[in-house]
Amino acid sequence: MAVPAAAGRRDASLPRSLTSGQVARLLASCDRRTAMGRRDYAMLLLLARLGLRAGEVAALRLEDVDWRSGEIDIPGKGGRRERLPLPDDVGQALVAYLRRGRPDTGDRSLFVRLCASISAQHRRHQPPALIQLVSCAGDSCQKSSE
Repeated sequence: MAVPAAAGRRDASLPRSLTSGQVARLLASCDRRTAMGRRDYAMLLLLARLGLRAGEVAALRLEDVDWRSGEIDIPGKGGRRERLPLPDDVGQALVAYLRRGRPDTGDRSLFVRLCASISAQHRRHQPPALIQLVSCAGDSCQKSSE
């Protein structure tokens, strides 16, 4: 019986974190006059303020926000759920998106695609789309700080 070798991750490192200035520029890059900007701002604020993962934000449903108690129920790995306080700025961003950004759809996902194609009606956002959003916005932040 042999023991498998450990995975070679000598080039692996912890993910880089953004400075507070970079986060501020990232959030400012969202045009909140548009439905897409309000949605993107709310998603980025959840990532930045609550430290959520892209998959957790993508998995949020409308009923996960408890407006009365000011809390949000985060779906996690392995069916676990975590209840977190909903900061005022995050709640305000969610309200702005829900009132003036989220399309009228039967989908219970909190964040849905705004550009629906014929084959893909308004459906929930997928984690890769959130990662791309942060990456693209981060690239524009990098360019503006150089």
